[in-house]
Order: sequence, then structure tokens, then C-alpha cells
Amino acid sequence: MCIRDRLINCVTITQTLSGSEIACFPLSNYRSDGTQPHLVTIQFLKKVRIQELAIYLDFKSDESYTPNKISIRAGINLQDLKEILYVELKEPIGWFVFPLKTKLLDGSEKPYVNTINLQIAILQNQHSGKDTHIRQIKVFSPRE
Repeated sequence: MCIRDRLINCVTITQTLSGSEIACFPLSNYRSDGTQPHLVTIQFLKKVRIQELAIYLDFKSDESYTPNKISIRAGINLQDLKEILYVELKEPIGWFVFPLKTKLLDGSEKPYVNTINLQIAILQNQHSGKDTHIRQIKVFSPRE
């Protein structure tokens, strides 16, 4: 499913076998400095289903600028973002694909999140680095 009309910050969308791929922002070589957490917020015009988030990191090139602890959050507006996934990475190199799921009250899960805002919070970098580098970010929606 092409959801180009629902994106606020996006460069390209391509169809893949598993669903739609959204390459958000010109997020090649995203760099941030200053105090942590470093935040990347992806906003849509209306609710969309997000199945996976992929991040490309390169510890070999970026060393202490490479994220170590990442919180992935989703919500309808920026004030109600909830953490849906927390990951810790050790000297990561390559693509890391994170399946995003919604936990229901009965204990079951949906294989996607339905959201307007998706936020990646870099909580800590490798070797306690201050600034952060992310090589690329991709967001995948399920095929409908």
C-alpha cells in the first residue's frame, strides 16, 4: 500500500514484497549533537500502520558516535508517546530491523503499531559518546 499522501517528512516510498517501504527524511548520515537524548520524530498526516523500523549503524566508522541504547516510541501526538521497544546494541555494524507490535489488554499482540508519530530516542552512545550518527532509517508498513 502506498501511503505517500499521509507523510509529512519523507523522501521516497518504494513497494517491497513484504509491504511499503518509507525512506524518511533525507536520513542518510543523520548527525546530532548536544545533550541526550537525541530525538528523531517521524510524523504522518493521519494514523498509519507501521510494522518494522530499520536503522543502519556503523560502529567501525562512527565509533563513540554510534547509538548504544535506543527507545522507539509511538503515539497520536508528541505528548502521549509511549515506549514500544527498547534495545541495547554493542558495537553495531549494518542494518538492524526492529518489528513493532501493539500489546493488547488480553495479552495478545498485533504485528504493527497504528500511529501518527514515531520517535527514535538515542538514550546513550557507545563508549559514552556525546554526539550521535545514524547512517539511515527506514520505516515499513504492512501490505493491505
